[in-house]
Amino acid sequence: IQIFDPTTTRPDPARPGGFLRDPFAGNVIPANRLSTVGRNIASYYPQPNQPGNPITGVNNFLSNAGRGVDKNQFNGRIDHQLTTNHRIFGRISSDVTDLCQPNWYNNAATPGAGSVGCTTFKNRSATLEHSYTMSPTVLFTARYGFARWYQIRAGHSYGFDQSSLGLPASFISQTQIPVFPTVNVAGYNAIGNQGNNYLSNGNDTHSLLPGVTIIRGRHVIKAGGDFRLTRINIFNPRDPAGVFAFNQAFTQGPDPTRSSANAGDGFASLLLGTAGSGSISTDPGVSMQNFYYSAYLQDDIKLSTRLTLNVGLRYETESPYTERRNQLVGFDTKLRNPAANAAFPNLTGALGFSSADRRSVYVADKMNLGPRLGLAYHAAKSTVIRVGAGMFYAPLQISNSAVGFYPTIGYSSTTPMVTSTDGGLTPFATLNNPFPNGKIAPTGSALGAATGLGQALALWGNRPISPESIQWNFNIQHQLPKGVLVDAAYVGNRGIHLAGARQVNTLPTQYLAQGTALLQTV
Repeated sequence: IQIFDPTTTRPDPARPGGFLRDPFAGNVIPANRLSTVGRNIASYYPQPNQPGNPITGVNNFLSNAGRGVDKNQFNGRIDHQLTTNHRIFGRISSDVTDLCQPNWYNNAATPGAGSVGCTTFKNRSATLEHSYTMSPTVLFTARYGFARWYQIRAGHSYGFDQSSLGLPASFISQTQIPVFPTVNVAGYNAIGNQGNNYLSNGNDTHSLLPGVTIIRGRHVIKAGGDFRLTRINIFNPRDPAGVFAFNQAFTQGPDPTRSSANAGDGFASLLLGTAGSGSISTDPGVSMQNFYYSAYLQDDIKLSTRLTLNVGLRYETESPYTERRNQLVGFDTKLRNPAANAAFPNLTGALGFSSADRRSVYVADKMNLGPRLGLAYHAAKSTVIRVGAGMFYAPLQISNSAVGFYPTIGYSSTTPMVTSTDGGLTPFATLNNPFPNGKIAPTGSALGAATGLGQALALWGNRPISPESIQWNFNIQHQLPKGVLVDAAYVGNRGIHLAGARQVNTLPTQYLAQGTALLQTV
């Protein structure tokens, strides 16, 4: 593979509008042209320990580094009869797991899962319940529960001295986390921290569940509530020390605009420090909380010795999430859009930020009534028929990931690396000073509705509907001789308003008939 010098790019006199690029003499990059940072990053690639492919050299390194798991678990329980009518129950549990991923390269720049390093998972929970027999037909219970799920990982390279790579102090001072940068080289394994590795995530749930059971003749009546306080605390920056990608574009030739299998190499571009693209992010940590409320009433009616009817109703709702520092942003369809103009004077729909006066950015769904109906019929000596149906609601799922999605527009920023100012013909910023103008600072709520104007937006809906599940079943159980039970059932489940990301700006199909006119700039 021939390596070309990107600084020799010039117009091609034989092809008006075309360009030429000269190869390095002897196909060797001179020592004074090597990027200090690129050379230092390259030194973190391990030496080959396998022969690899005799032509391409692919698969010339093998690592059998292991994965380690350390787990400790503790459980305690107490049951105590205080008096004839009062009884308490308590439980406490602790589960701590340390998961250490394999360090493939045995250095700070190990890639893939190894870059995660060790992750600590802590699960702690406690329950206290009091039962009070108020009379032979009335039982009252109250249960308090606490659960904490905590996950912490710093990344294998956390604490890495970025100055050892030769990165300028102006760059280092603006990185959120001291880790090895993410480096992707076309045709080679990635190296370094792979982004989102640093994670501090603690989720707490407090719950209170009072309930009463009353027996009146043929009726067994149950009523109660379920009240919860949920807190989510998370800091998970995307690329706090920068992500850089290298391909053959700056080292291909002789025509720099045409790629070839025999010219240009991503590793050569790394040694020159000429990235094809790069960026660095600034991301906030958030501390969110919301409340969940529900109440229920159920009556189990013994209509006869063979027939029992179950009738119930549950109501539930949850408050919108708030954030401790009011760092939330939503989309308000009624706000005037700052892009409104003479052609679109009534353009609405814009970002709305939470504040001390308006802490939430969406409206709670308060119309969640869940009826339940069941029937159990002793049809014959050894046969029971059961029928049931009900509507159930799930708490709003603000994310489909374990750590939670939260809108950060305005409170996060991504600074792109300007790798070229002439369309990739010659390099501009290099690894030696990848962001000469510094990082783009987050604007917070200072720009108001104009924040993120013209950019892609990822937000919560401003009027979310709780996910619903309508379930029904028909069941027959029959006892055969010698203790054999035959159970046949038909079960149905229909989900409505299920949570998930959706594209609200999808083009209405009737406009597809405009064809290429849709490509016109407006």
